[in-house]
Amino acid sequence: MEDDSITLIRHGKRLLELLEEEDTLHMEYFLIVNQEAVEGKQLYGLEVHNVEEQTSYRCEDLSTDRALVEELLEMMLQGGVTPTTAQDVVYDWLVCQTTPIY
Repeated sequence: MEDDSITLIRHGKRLLELLEEEDTLHMEYFLIVNQEAVEGKQLYGLEVHNVEEQTSYRCEDLSTDRALVEELLEMMLQGGVTPTTAQDVVYDWLVCQTTPIY
């Protein structure tokens, strides 16, 4: 059941060729916009969806900075990230966002 306060905006799609098989994976990447503002700011997240297997990875409320989340989505699209690997990518991205550079 979809929450009325959540909007999905397709960021891109990609066909991934598998190395040992002739099949391809059809991946779709979405920006999640949470319409319910927190402290006056909208929250953004992402979803990676495998069309054939009907599997997804969703992470809502990653940031109030839409451009940062769109940049992450673009990196995931270019890298061919799947729902299986998306959690690790998001975790690494979050660590990089919160680790100070000396």
